[in-house]
Amino acid sequence: MSNQPKFKKAITVMTSAALTAGVVAPIVAPMDASANSNNLVDKVLHVDSDYVSGAAAANHLIIKEKDVNFATNDTFRLSLPSGVKWVKDSYSEENIAIIKNDGTKWDVVNVADQDAVDALDVPAFQVVQVTAQDLELKIVGDWEETNPSSVHVPLFFEVDGAEGEVKVTVDAKGSTLTSSQQTIAIVADGNTSTTISEVKTIGDGDAIGTIRIDELALDTLEEGNDVTLRLPKNFKWTTEDGVTAKATFTGGFTGSANLTVGDDKVTFELPARATASKLTTIYIEGLAIDADNKAPYGDITVEVSGDVTDQDIVVAKYADYSSEISVDDEVPTLFAGRNNVDTDDLETAEITIKEEVAGSWLSSRDVQIEFPSWVKVVGYEVSGVKGFTSNTSAETKLQNDLFAEVTGDSNEIELSSLPAGSDKREFKVKFYVSTKADAQGDITAKFSGKAGIEGEVVVAKAVAPVNVEFEKTNVRTGIKGQAIGDITVTEAAKGALIKGKDVTLQLSDGVKFSGKPSIEVVEGNLEIDESTINVNNGELTFTIDSESTRASQIKISNVKVDLDRTVPEGDIDVEVGGDALVQNADLATGTAFDSTDLQIGEKTFPSFDLTTSSIEVGEFDKNYVMKKAIATVVTPAEGNQTVGEVVFTVGGTTYTENGVEKTMDVAPFIEASRTYLPVRYVAKAVGVEGENILWDEATRKVTILKDGRVAQLTIGSNILTVNGAQIPMDVKAKVVDGRTVLPLRAVAQALGAQVDWNEADQTVTVK
Repeated sequence: MSNQPKFKKAITVMTSAALTAGVVAPIVAPMDASANSNNLVDKVLHVDSDYVSGAAAANHLIIKEKDVNFATNDTFRLSLPSGVKWVKDSYSEENIAIIKNDGTKWDVVNVADQDAVDALDVPAFQVVQVTAQDLELKIVGDWEETNPSSVHVPLFFEVDGAEGEVKVTVDAKGSTLTSSQQTIAIVADGNTSTTISEVKTIGDGDAIGTIRIDELALDTLEEGNDVTLRLPKNFKWTTEDGVTAKATFTGGFTGSANLTVGDDKVTFELPARATASKLTTIYIEGLAIDADNKAPYGDITVEVSGDVTDQDIVVAKYADYSSEISVDDEVPTLFAGRNNVDTDDLETAEITIKEEVAGSWLSSRDVQIEFPSWVKVVGYEVSGVKGFTSNTSAETKLQNDLFAEVTGDSNEIELSSLPAGSDKREFKVKFYVSTKADAQGDITAKFSGKAGIEGEVVVAKAVAPVNVEFEKTNVRTGIKGQAIGDITVTEAAKGALIKGKDVTLQLSDGVKFSGKPSIEVVEGNLEIDESTINVNNGELTFTIDSESTRASQIKISNVKVDLDRTVPEGDIDVEVGGDALVQNADLATGTAFDSTDLQIGEKTFPSFDLTTSSIEVGEFDKNYVMKKAIATVVTPAEGNQTVGEVVFTVGGTTYTENGVEKTMDVAPFIEASRTYLPVRYVAKAVGVEGENILWDEATRKVTILKDGRVAQLTIGSNILTVNGAQIPMDVKAKVVDGRTVLPLRAVAQALGAQVDWNEADQTVTVK
């Protein structure tokens, strides 16, 4: 008899028919192409921490020949990890089954006698050694001629402190077997595990999902014992309408049991065990939960106890009849002032609108969606329609409503007559928006209306495409060529400044650029066309020659300005705009959007001309992205004097100035309880000389300059404008006998003077 291995055709590995779903999981160790045997375990046992194998082994290590025959007199070892021990008394040669090629077993042979072993003419194993951790076996008998297909080695073991997965190590020890590791058992942490099929969001009286209790170790659930499910305070068990509440058993137990439903607890009794070698699963279904008026919203946690592992599980989420409005993805950042050149520049995050509890939303009622006032909705997309009586019809209805409502000139949308539902309704919508050029901040969508959909969510963030920085300087009126600090214009991201378009810097009225400044790109790869640098009074423009692929910075230096003497004391602003930055400004000709029949999402505009007005789709009356104070006027306009006290008498042509009597050609008069004076004397009363009184015949406007204040009145108007702020008066500026007359009190107080009226002698005193 040869002891050398002989190669033969590989035997296909078959899964044992004894494997039972839910109880065992066959594990085959990975083998390389030259493996001599396939080793596998027919059952992976789920056992508890004090498990001991019975008289018959519950699982086996199966060794199948693959590339070579077993070689007589070879030995191999099966080793267990610490925490698990072989049951030594259970091993004898008779327990090791050798399977013939036709699937039957060889007759049991006794190989305890060495002489008998030497005389064997059939295949057999001899137990060489059994210790707590090692089982060593020897191949004996005649294997060469019979070529049996496999050997089943019973696994008799006991758990002694192990946790989790237990593996047996096959050590070939130079034999024709293949060394490997196989999982033979899993030691459970607890006897059972309780889960629920779905944590539903429920209202009062709604059904919950199916509760499942899995036995983790064999024979740990005992006949006749109870299992209890207890609810927290303010909740009570009830049964689902039209459904019988019951516990159904599979595996070790079979059949079903009725549930005893009390106020806060449900109980049932475990039946007789049908099969000791199978793990049990219990399915509990048909339960619902009532909530009283003090029940808190949120997770409902049930205590599971009895002949199971004590466990708390969340079985449902109790919610008000409301909506969940959310955004799953990160909200995009949009440049303010963009148009439709790339609709990605207009696209918000997708909003998911879910009904928390079925039937919460009122059908045939309206839903309002409101965005900030500085947003106009120009497109939309609808998707993810679920839970409606007809999802297809509902999607069409939502699309039709949005098509009619999205007109490009409003921040508000109304969905009329919300379709009915058959389950918890849900839909998703994405919007496309145009934002006012100088707006920054969160773009929110606020839901309201009689349908019951309420909430607010951030769908995008608007930012300026550039940031403008400079060192603020002080300047004086009436002086030309005054230097101000360098100006830097930094892109918020690459491509923020658009190729072929202009950047414009506009100064406040009365301030002009003295000449062309120097403009250069100091960071990034943006390019400007230097030949396009131009100044026109208070406006500086230049053209972007090439867009950046890296965020860039422009430096504007050698900036000088001229101030005329009408510029009031205070800040001088610069507005940064131009069509390189702002594309949705109210244009004199054309539209912000550059084509017709353009589809934005699911919205198509056949024309961007909304009305006969100049405002088109998505347009705003703002042509700059940023307005900042670039300098401060620290001296007032020249030519004003300080006057102490001036007293006028109604109906008289004489007045006193610091006690000195003077004469005027027109007497003060009272109309509508207000004292009127010619404009020259009103100005003189507050210390303004004639050169700081300006008259514009075309607009019929009077301008008075006083200590950094600019007061303006228009004939026939009751609006007094002071440094740009409009102040309503209760009377109007007017012309009487060819002279412009003004209400004394309103104008004098606006220019910083105090006015007192003496009824007894009909005098007005200005201080």
